[in-house]
Amino acid sequence: MDTFIKEFNTRYSKEIEHLVTRAIERGANPSVSVQINHLKKLSEEGKRFRPFAVYSAYEACGGSEDIWDILIAVELLHFFALIHDDVMDRGMMRHGVQTAHVFAEEKYMTLGDSDCEHRGYSQGIILGNIVFSWSYEYFNRGLEKLSIDTKEKIREYFLSLIEEVNVGQMIDVDISCGTDTPLSDILTKNRLKSGNYTFLWPLVIGGGLASVQEETISWLKEFGSVLGEAFQAQDDILDTSKETGKALCQDIESGQQTLVTNYLLNHKEYKDTFLTYFKRSLTDKEKEEVITVIQTSGAKEYVETIAENAFSEARNLIESREEKEKKIFETLCTIVQKRKK
Repeated sequence: MDTFIKEFNTRYSKEIEHLVTRAIERGANPSVSVQINHLKKLSEEGKRFRPFAVYSAYEACGGSEDIWDILIAVELLHFFALIHDDVMDRGMMRHGVQTAHVFAEEKYMTLGDSDCEHRGYSQGIILGNIVFSWSYEYFNRGLEKLSIDTKEKIREYFLSLIEEVNVGQMIDVDISCGTDTPLSDILTKNRLKSGNYTFLWPLVIGGGLASVQEETISWLKEFGSVLGEAFQAQDDILDTSKETGKALCQDIESGQQTLVTNYLLNHKEYKDTFLTYFKRSLTDKEKEEVITVIQTSGAKEYVETIAENAFSEARNLIESREEKEKKIFETLCTIVQKRKK
């Protein structure tokens, strides 16, 4: 993956530089130009799992043509989603960089704007929309090289990804208003917003670009779904891990409904204690306390087991493939399983 990431980041940075410059040259004034230019810093870091999943499936299925425009389009779509996700979650930092709306808010604050918070959120939404348009631009450019039949399938897959992640995000926003959320809603949210979005559809797009048969597409969907389940379970645990380098307990403070919170809220011996920490800002001491609750209650072990079982299922599915495919998909599985952030 390291070789892919190095090449991808070089190409991606070059395209971001071009796109930011072009957007500013549309006629942006100095204040807006600074905000658009901030997108360069925000785009620098990232795991690049989604383009790597597309590339892995494409390579495993025998593809050998240039698909960089599609790979960049997939990452740009993720970049857009993160910008809007930060607006919805009131996120302050992303990879150690101020989020788009916070950066904009601070600019207006220095100007003495009494409505700087709202203006910052507004600009964050618009910046996300700009990045979304870039994603579709590169996606359409990538489609130009394909046959009519392949083009229609890839368009269908890409639009399914977009629609699903937005429905998943709506479910996420909706269920965060309460505490008695059915596990089925959390699993659906995880599947649409995270699992399918990160692995199922990128893998299917990669296979589709290689013009594989429907039987292989069905396998890629099954494998992607299971790998996505493992990935999201990991995410729910990583919220309370000090190894990520991110702020601890963000899901708990913002009232996110996760496998961890669901476990605690459905075990009455821990529910009342956990609710004293849920949906509010926590001190460092309180974060340590809630992490202890998660560990001693069995919630951490419960979610880790879900992830481990899903990874085992993913590897069982890989065993049915030919040797070249096995090696590529095993590499993808291992990279995801070993991640620390």
